[in-house]
Amino acid sequence: MYKTLDTVQIGGHWYSIELTKSCTVDDDMTNSGDTHHQKKHMRVATLISDGSPRTSSSIEETLLHELIHSVSHVYHATTTEDQIISLSEGLYQVLKQYGLKLIEEV
Repeated sequence: MYKTLDTVQIGGHWYSIELTKSCTVDDDMTNSGDTHHQKKHMRVATLISDGSPRTSSSIEETLLHELIHSVSHVYHATTTEDQIISLSEGLYQVLKQYGLKLIEEV
């Protein structure tokens, strides 16, 4: 089981963060994470679609990915999904290299 921040401030907005078993979008699709900008709520899945656990590095990178989506949304940055993937993977590598964690195992 993992825990992370309950909320994070981005610009003048407070987003809640939820670590959940899955992020089902509809009956056919699940995501590793998602963000509802109107509700200011992020979800990150802790399990993959077959029910097995995701690695802590995968969960942390997904949280960073959703944080970047939210920063991009709040500050009206024009970013593609590929750019967000590149940023989240690159920034995650730096965080990991210096021992900074976005989640912790409990």
